[in-house]
Amino acid sequence: MPDVEDGYANTQAEWRRWASGTGVPNPDAAGDLAWELRLTGATVGAAMAAARTAAGSASAQDRLSLRAEIIWIDSVVKDLIREGAPDWVLARYRARLQAVTAALETPRRLPAQQPAPPRIPPTRTVPAPPPVTEIRPVTPPRAPRPPLGPSLQAFVSEHSILILSYTGAFLLFIATLLYELYGIEQLSGGLRFAGVLVLDLIFAAAGWACLRSRRLRIVGHSYVAIAALLVPLVSVAAYVFLGLAGRGVSQDLALALSGAACAILYAALALRLRLHPYAVLALLALGAAAVGAVDLAGLGAWRGPALVPLAFIYLLLDRRPGLLPGWGDLFSRYARWFVPAAALLALGVALPYAKTPWVVTVTLLSLGLTWLLHRALGGPIESAYLGPAALLVGWTLAGYDASFGRWWAVSLTPLAAAYAFAWRRWLPEAKPFQHLAIVIAAIVMSGEMSAFREWLPWATPVFLLGVGAVYLLDRRLGGDELAADLGFGAVALAFAGFVSDLSLAPWRGAVTGLLVAGFALLASRRWRLLSSHVHDFVHGTAGLAVVLTAADLAQASGWVPWAVAAAAGVVAVGYALDARVNRRVESTTLAFLAFGAAWAAGLSDLHVGVWRGPAMALLAALYVFARRVGGPLVRRHAGYRVHVAAVAAVLFTAYHLGNAGAWLPWVATATLAGLAGAYLLDVAFGGKQVSAYAALTAAGLALISLGHDAGLGRWEPLALAALAVAYVAIRFRARRLGPIGAELARAGEVFIHLAAGAAVFVALAQASPAPLDLHAVAAVLATVAAAYALYGWLSGREPAYLGAAAAFSSAVLFENFALSWGETGAVLELVALGGGYALLSGRFRLAWLPLAWRVGMAVQLGACAALQAQPELLQAVALAAAAAIVSSLSHRSRQPEWLALAAGLVVVAWYWLGTALLPPPPNPTTDDLALLMSPLPVLLGAVGLGLRTLAGRRWALPVQAVAALLALAVIIFPLAFNDYRLEGAALLAYAAVVYASAAVERLWPGAVVALGLAAAGLTSLLYAAHAAGAAYPVVLVLFAAGVYTLQPAWQARFQKNSDWIQAHRFLALAGAALTAAASPTVAGFLTSHNPGAVSGAFTLLVLAGLLFADSRLHGQPILDYAGILAGSLTGLWVASYLGAVNVQWYVAVPGACLVAVGLRLPFDRRVTYPDPPVTAQLLVGAGVALLFGTSAV
Repeated sequence: MPDVEDGYANTQAEWRRWASGTGVPNPDAAGDLAWELRLTGATVGAAMAAARTAAGSASAQDRLSLRAEIIWIDSVVKDLIREGAPDWVLARYRARLQAVTAALETPRRLPAQQPAPPRIPPTRTVPAPPPVTEIRPVTPPRAPRPPLGPSLQAFVSEHSILILSYTGAFLLFIATLLYELYGIEQLSGGLRFAGVLVLDLIFAAAGWACLRSRRLRIVGHSYVAIAALLVPLVSVAAYVFLGLAGRGVSQDLALALSGAACAILYAALALRLRLHPYAVLALLALGAAAVGAVDLAGLGAWRGPALVPLAFIYLLLDRRPGLLPGWGDLFSRYARWFVPAAALLALGVALPYAKTPWVVTVTLLSLGLTWLLHRALGGPIESAYLGPAALLVGWTLAGYDASFGRWWAVSLTPLAAAYAFAWRRWLPEAKPFQHLAIVIAAIVMSGEMSAFREWLPWATPVFLLGVGAVYLLDRRLGGDELAADLGFGAVALAFAGFVSDLSLAPWRGAVTGLLVAGFALLASRRWRLLSSHVHDFVHGTAGLAVVLTAADLAQASGWVPWAVAAAAGVVAVGYALDARVNRRVESTTLAFLAFGAAWAAGLSDLHVGVWRGPAMALLAALYVFARRVGGPLVRRHAGYRVHVAAVAAVLFTAYHLGNAGAWLPWVATATLAGLAGAYLLDVAFGGKQVSAYAALTAAGLALISLGHDAGLGRWEPLALAALAVAYVAIRFRARRLGPIGAELARAGEVFIHLAAGAAVFVALAQASPAPLDLHAVAAVLATVAAAYALYGWLSGREPAYLGAAAAFSSAVLFENFALSWGETGAVLELVALGGGYALLSGRFRLAWLPLAWRVGMAVQLGACAALQAQPELLQAVALAAAAAIVSSLSHRSRQPEWLALAAGLVVVAWYWLGTALLPPPPNPTTDDLALLMSPLPVLLGAVGLGLRTLAGRRWALPVQAVAALLALAVIIFPLAFNDYRLEGAALLAYAAVVYASAAVERLWPGAVVALGLAAAGLTSLLYAAHAAGAAYPVVLVLFAAGVYTLQPAWQARFQKNSDWIQAHRFLALAGAALTAAASPTVAGFLTSHNPGAVSGAFTLLVLAGLLFADSRLHGQPILDYAGILAGSLTGLWVASYLGAVNVQWYVAVPGACLVAVGLRLPFDRRVTYPDPPVTAQLLVGAGVALLFGTSAV
């Protein structure tokens, strides 16, 4: 067994030997586990139990041991938390708890293989501890409570003498004070003073005597303290009781002498008794003596500055106790608190005299120096802040008291420099005061400028120069880069201020621009004084030059010749120098921009007038040439400079055109031509492709401007169209000209479409109905068509031909109206053009192009329907030709959808044909239009049937859809004019077509619709013929019977159980039943001797016949009985016709038939459904109820 006395010092080897001796599987791993658990602080028994548990050989006792260990560690953790133990202690016990818990809850963690035989004989195994029947949690003993302090009784009994001494001293001091205030007035002043003095001397003597005895030393110190505290009261008693004020002794003198005496006395006691309280009393007495001496001197307002040496004395006592060998240490312990107290005293005495010049100033300056000396001698950190603060305020007030005026802010800069030097060398706490001094100086300068309400000549730049010097000094002494930036910024502003004070306006911008070159040179150096942002001042001073130039121009209220040019030129030179020495790309760009600004300003100063635009185009050419001859820096971003110059040229030209309010001949042309030349030069020198785009744009616009200058008038768009042709040639043939041509060719694509679009837009915008204008538009469109045709031929791009065709069609139409051929010519031309589109639609390879050509054809042929050629027969022929073209296209393209368009054209052609051949009605209405168009749906339906038979359903549907829409219109229009005869005829005709189509398609819903239309048509014709009401049921029930009789005819084509046959069957039965059921609802049918009763009975007989026939045809014997019952209902109509009054006449026949059917039905073996017995009983019951029920009424 490992040595348990070693604590955590058991080695891994010892635990392995123990595990080998126990014979557990894999003893090395078991020993390592026990050793790791011991490292957490677990007990030896817990480590052994954990090892056996992990090896799978644990007993119940081992598990109980681990549980007991867990309970104990958990209780310790809770106690540690309750007592506020450190986190590291809690973490250690929690780690131990986690390890033991894991050992108990995760058994068999060791490998299962059998380890090597143990090296130690089994006889040396460690015996297991005696079995434990039950382990209960043991609460660890609580730590003993700390001992309580002494009780009040023990404290009083131990210090009873001191308590009595201090109590008596306090009472005696109070008694003496009360004696002085309320003493016996009958006694003389000398006696009363003697009483106080004798009392003080008695205590002093008693204290001295007690101090000589070791046993009474504590009492002696108490008596001496009482005597020392009574000394000031003795002085007060002497002044009051002896009447020294009447003897020429002032209060100031008495205070000075008393304070000095007390200071000496207290100092002597402190030295003799080596007690610090007497040193504190001595320091207080010294302050009182100093106040009295200053007041005695009669300094008046200067008492505050005179008290400053008191703080200096306290300072020496605090920081230099060695000046008083042997007893200085007694005073230095508390003297540090008297230094700020004396300073506050001096400042408090001086503040009431703040209006007296220099009083507060001198006080603050003196205190500031005192505090700085205090810090220098090792005083507290507070002195390092109080000293500079007091000095800063005092220095600021000194400038005010000295009446520096506008130079007041300047006077603060040396102090800021001193602070900069101080905080960099020995006083780090002075750092904020450097910036605070600058801020206060800036506030003062702002206040002075507000007071004078003007710029302060020389004072402001000198102030800025001082600020710059302060920050540069800070940077030189090791400051950060911000100090350098602030310093150089202030110096730059100071330079601008000096320039302003020298009255150099309007040349201030040019002179200030010299700073650009200066900072460029500084940026090229590697001096420590400079910061990494020094190059930013190049841009900053350039901006300052721009601001000053703008201010000069604003002050001059107008343009100042050469001022802007000079400033921009100087800035350009500065940027050029920066680019040269510092290799800055942006400086190169800004140099060129500044040069461009100087160029533009110089043009204004040279009074070139409206030709500034062409001159700026020359600047763009110069930029291109500079790009060619310059170095890499010049070539960077050179294209942008050219673009800026070009934009400036365009803006100048636009400005002059707008200012003139009219076109300036040759100005815009010269500008655009110059830009085109500059960009072509750029392309020749290897510029980017954007230059090619710009060159082509400028050249095109120059050509347009040239046409305007040449006075082409309405033919200017033709020049644009010709330009499109030229762009086509450039796009596909300019490569033969070399690299320049190749760049232009790559850029020319978009200009073809822009030129063409612009030509068409301008032509249409300025066109008028005048023939000459229409000729011009037609010429433009024809030229555009030629351009796109050439484009398609040279490029092989098939969509171009579509654009050419569209432009050509538009040109033809415009030329038609220019020749005054009117709509007749337009119709003929559109038909011809549509035919051409149809022929060309199948000539191209792209998948979408045929559709586009056909859409074009549809648009043009459809437009024919919107126009009106003369005569009307020609319009009809033209539309018929258009329909033939569309039909031919549909046949050739195998696209039956186009037949819908052909059918629509046929509809319009039919209208014009009818208009041409038929005499016009006197007052034409839509009813006349419906009458004219009514035969056409039948014809179209017949054509659709023929197409269905010959080509299939896809070819018939478009024509049938048009026929259906037309038929719907023909049906709706007569209703508005109550033309029911036309309505009925149309419905019957269309019903026949629909019925035929449904039969061909084998579509039974179509048959239902057709038969419904036929029924509606019959009803409409009856109404139009003003037929009697009794005729309606007869005609409709006969129509239903006719529909029913169609079944045998169709059985040769359709099966008996097909939907087609069943549709006829059920539709006929339902129609007959509805007609029979609706007859009683007609008014008048139920009156006596009314023919309506006969027609009602007839409908029931026909219905009964249909039911008998259906029973035979379709094997439904139940319908025989239904027919009998339906026929029995005729008794109602007979009774009604005869005018019977008794109800029995009405129900006799139906009741008897119900009884008869009920009696016969159970014996008819053909009927199986519904249940014959039940049904028979119901029928007999109903019949009997009718017969006998009515008898009882």
